[in-house]
Amino acid sequence: MGNASSELPPIDIGQPMSGPTVAVVEQSRNANFAVGDRSLPGCEGIALSA
Repeated sequence: MGNASSELPPIDIGQPMSGPTVAVVEQSRNANFAVGDRSLPGCEGIALSA
């Protein structure tokens, strides 16, 4: 990485990375998540739902 400033603090190796994400449900067996739904910011805990 370069020396450019960042809005996020540095992380240690092995720690989760923070940052904006965009996700679309591709497959779901959960009635709350339909195929094509888009994620909301801050939903990094909902990576897998069975």
